Amino acid sequence: MVLILSKGQIAPKNKSSKEFILFDCSCGNKNVSKRWRNFTNGGTKTCGNCNLLSKEYFTETKFGKLRMKNPEAYHKNSFKKTEWVCDCGKEKLVRILSITRGESRSCGNCNLLSKEYFEKTKFGELRMKNPEAYHKG
Repeated sequence: MVLILSKGQIAPKNKSSKEFILFDCSCGNKNVSKRWRNFTNGGTKTCGNCNLLSKEYFTETKFGKLRMKNPEAYHKNSFKKTEWVCDCGKEKLVRILSITRGESRSCGNCNLLSKEYFEKTKFGELRMKNPEAYHKG
């Protein structure tokens, strides 16, 4: 993706000008306001929304056992933490990039047996004295 000057825009004579100029991006976004010096020194190359994943993408896509609770448009490598809902019904606050990279695939508590389970269950003649939630196995 590449930025080009919008029609009617005149480039400042000074390369280090802090002036904001309107650009058109090759992804289709028009009249994107960017600082001229950031464009000339190579710091700004695109509009910033070229790789944005849509709200529909996050609505339809399931990552392992997780689905976004309130889908919005985000970059796949965003550090923003959002709420995700696991197949087991629990919610977890995780960074978007951890999900899209596959580093996090579930809430981590899917295999927990409840405190109530251990209160009611006898193991031979034994029952847990101080029941807590534990993983199976």
